[in-house]
Amino acid sequence: MTYSVLLRDAVTGALGVGVQSRFFAVGSVVPWARSGVGVVATQAFPDVRYGPAGLAAMERGHSAAEALSTLLADDPSPGVRQVAMLDAAGTSAVHTGENCIPAGGDARGRQAAALLVVSGDVGAPVLVDLRVDDSADPLGDLARLLTLHGAMGHLQRAFVTPGAVFGPGADESVVTGLAAGDTEVSALQPGNAEFLLWQTVVLARAGQADVARAAFARALDRQPELGGLPARLAQAGLLTLAAAERLGG
Repeated sequence: MTYSVLLRDAVTGALGVGVQSRFFAVGSVVPWARSGVGVVATQAFPDVRYGPAGLAAMERGHSAAEALSTLLADDPSPGVRQVAMLDAAGTSAVHTGENCIPAGGDARGRQAAALLVVSGDVGAPVLVDLRVDDSADPLGDLARLLTLHGAMGHLQRAFVTPGAVFGPGADESVVTGLAAGDTEVSALQPGNAEFLLWQTVVLARAGQADVARAAFARALDRQPELGGLPARLAQAGLLTLAAAERLGG
């Protein structure tokens, strides 16, 4: 048996669906979500059409209950379906068919898990889309991936902040964010030097040569193969040749 949870943030309107199952790659079947519209979980003997069709109905203005009722009426085998829907207004609807295996946990064990989170704003990008397809500890692995996802958010913000990576000035919030991301990821991936590398670039472009050199030295301690990268970054225009030489590249 698969179990899932559907949630809505009352403050931001963000919507999420999480699932764990003994079913391989359960994230490709059960969870469905659309920003500003709703979330769906289709399980038991799942019909994946409940996902896109349910979201389409809610996007047209139907409540979760209306969407689910319509789809069940058109299903030739509703007795083997287990479906939950949650709309953007926070109302939910749940169906467990009479032929579903009685609830009480999955005696087969655990194998896969997934988490899908979307914004409360229509058309906004997906916030979180993580899957563990085959694992002895799917929830533990999902938690690890969620930590890495949060850390990578700091890196992504560095690239979209005007002037942070490609401009001449060092945005202190970006440097702080990269440091935070490094702290979060280093416990899980001790050899990951990604955040230190981009700290180096931001600081070097801002003329903070000594601090940049120290950051790059820490990066090299983790990944010595990065030693020749400053020269390549200079070739790409991300560093001046002088800055690359000062870093030891």
